[in-house]
Amino acid sequence: MTTVRHLGLVAVLVATAGSALAQPQAIILTPPAAATTPFEVAGYAYDPRATVDPGIAELQAFIRNTVFVTSATYTGDLVTEAANAGLGDFTGDGLGAGDALCNDLARTAGLPGTYKAWLSDSTNSPSTTFVQSSIPYARVDGAVVASSWQDLTDGVLQAPIRITESNNFQFDLVWTGTNTDGTAVTPSNACGQWSQGGSVTGLSGFSGDTGRTWTIDSAGHSCGNESNLYCFEQ
Repeated sequence: MTTVRHLGLVAVLVATAGSALAQPQAIILTPPAAATTPFEVAGYAYDPRATVDPGIAELQAFIRNTVFVTSATYTGDLVTEAANAGLGDFTGDGLGAGDALCNDLARTAGLPGTYKAWLSDSTNSPSTTFVQSSIPYARVDGAVVASSWQDLTDGVLQAPIRITESNNFQFDLVWTGTNTDGTAVTPSNACGQWSQGGSVTGLSGFSGDTGRTWTIDSAGHSCGNESNLYCFEQ
C-alpha cells in the first residue's frame, strides 16, 4: 500500500477486495480541513506537514483501463448468446449484447469497472462509443497494450491482447468488424448486426497479434463459428 499527499487529498493504493489478481486501485480520501498533525482516514496514514508527493509517479503507474480477451467463445449471434446467458433481451442491439457478455465475465473474475466490447456494426463502432482515454490500456497481468486511445488506434499494439479476464493465455480469432483506428469496416461485415449465425459472415482479428491483424485478420468467416471478444474498461 502507498499513501501520498496531493492537492489536499489522500491518494491511497490498495488491492481491490475480491479481485482475483488484487489489482491496485486509486482511492481518494478527503482529510479534515483543519488538520495540522498526522492522523488516519479510513485506516490510512495522512501527514498534512508533507511538502512533497513522493508516490505520485507510483500512483499514476497503476491508473489504467483493463483490457482482456474473453475466455468464453461465442457465435456471431451475440444477441442470442447474451439471452442464453441470462443477461437480458438485446434484440436490435448486438453491440449492447457484446458489452453485456464482457461485463458478465469481468464481474465473475472480480474485475472492477464497466466494459465495452471492441465491436462495430453499420451504425456504431469503438470510435463513437468508447471513452477515448488518455491513460494506458493494460492487460490483467499488467502488460501495457497501449498508452492511450491515440496509441491504441495507431495500427500497432505494444502487447497483444492475449490474456483473459482470469489471467490465462488465449490465442484465437476474435469478433471485431473494426479497423485499427476504431472505425467500422465498410461495408459492414458484422454477422447481421451481431444478431445472426449460420451462413452470414463476420470480420475478426487474432488475439496473438500486435499489427493490424489484431483486429482485422480475415476477410470474414461463418457467424455460426465461435470466436472470442475483446473487452475494454471505460
